[in-house]
Amino acid sequence: IEIKIDMEAMIPKEDVVVLITKDGYVKRTSKRGYLANTEDPLLKENDYVIGLYEQNTLDTLLIFTNLGNYIYLPVHEIPDIKWKQLGKHLSNIIKLEENEMVVDAIAVSDFSKKLDVVLTSKNGMIKKTSLEEFKVSRYSKPISCMKLKDNDEVIAKKIMSAVTDKNKIKKDDPANPNVCMVYYYHKIINNDNLDTICNECKTGSRGCVQCKKELINNMTEFL
Repeated sequence: IEIKIDMEAMIPKEDVVVLITKDGYVKRTSKRGYLANTEDPLLKENDYVIGLYEQNTLDTLLIFTNLGNYIYLPVHEIPDIKWKQLGKHLSNIIKLEENEMVVDAIAVSDFSKKLDVVLTSKNGMIKKTSLEEFKVSRYSKPISCMKLKDNDEVIAKKIMSAVTDKNKIKKDDPANPNVCMVYYYHKIINNDNLDTICNECKTGSRGCVQCKKELINNMTEFL
């Protein structure tokens, strides 16, 4: 008699917040612990957050690198670390090349969704791949997703696709700025209008597109 074990059924189901930084530090924190904190997460000097996602331990995080690879990382395998503590570097979870760096990440709950992932390189190469093609069963090392020529690398532009409160569907729906990646970037650049942005977001008088465009303008001035 052959006995098949459903490994997914053995994973404790929990709502969590997943954070990944530009320097490659990653962690998951219980949603309750995240919402109980008002402070920024602990980061290395000059590092910054590139992904902040509300996920479930049954979900997956896809992490893209400059060498045209991606890392398939089930959320339940991401280290469970408190919000105020430093995350764990990816190199301690999966082997990376010496010059391999994180450029982007995508939170995935359903690979069957009809979505495309578009990758662009520094030298102008573009590749579009169906999301479902990124699902794998073996993921012990980075997986190639874009072949690059010498001296080329994958780049990323995140602002207009940055994750906001998934409960905000219409422009005038109230939202929670504390689960919004755009609001986090506003805080990083010390926006003088932060209180107004927060209040307008909570009351539904501020749309996400407007908020992202304002952030782009502020970041241009900041840089």
